[in-house]
Formats: sequence, structure tokens, C-alpha cells
Amino acid sequence: CVLHQNVPNTVSTITGVVSAKNINIDHMFNKSKGAFAYTVLDLDDAPTQELVDELKALNTVYGVRVINP
Repeated sequence: CVLHQNVPNTVSTITGVVSAKNINIDHMFNKSKGAFAYTVLDLDDAPTQELVDELKALNTVYGVRVINP
């Protein structure tokens, strides 16, 4: 789950970071309210710490939470 600013190109940037790691997004959900948004990504492979760190480093991202099944 990625908490981020509700601004243009943020979702495409997030999905670009994931796809650059050659990880498929099986399902995605995005919801926003005002200036804030969150995106839930259901990935085919477990995210690496490197991926999580790259997402956290984006200037539009407030935080990232990994939820394991």
C-alpha cells in the first residue's frame, strides 16, 4: 500500500518503478480524497526491500506498507 500525494503522474511513476523490477501487478486499487491518495498493489512476486526503498524515495510518496498474505 502506497500513501502518496494526489497529483498527476504519481500512479504511473509508482507502476513504472514496479515494472522496472520486472514484477507484474496482478491487481491495483487507487482511491483519493483531496490532496491525498493511496494505491494498493497486488503483486505476483513479493516486493524486495530495494523496491520498497525506491517507492519510499519518490518525492510524492509519504509512506509504503507491505502486507504479506
